[in-house]
Amino acid sequence: MSETLNKIKEEQGSKYIAGNKLTVLEVEQMFAAAGDIIRNMYINDEIEGYTNFDTMRRHIPDLTLAAYTDKFRTKFEYISKLAREDFLSRLKNEL
Repeated sequence: MSETLNKIKEEQGSKYIAGNKLTVLEVEQMFAAAGDIIRNMYINDEIEGYTNFDTMRRHIPDLTLAAYTDKFRTKFEYISKLAREDFLSRLKNEL
């Protein structure tokens, strides 16, 4: 899983930082939340009743729904999608 997240962080996270869309800390927090989603769905085999906002809020406690919607939602959904696809592809290749 860490290979997946590191690969996507290099590709996408650096773009968000370079474009001044997110800070380094915000990128780290977003990828930590994406890791939680993958871990819970595919490693722990449990689907929590948390929304993406709830998952992000665990890493950014003062995050509001408005701030999530404005600043993180589309990026986080995209990162999570890429992470799931890459992680599943790696699993299939190992089998």
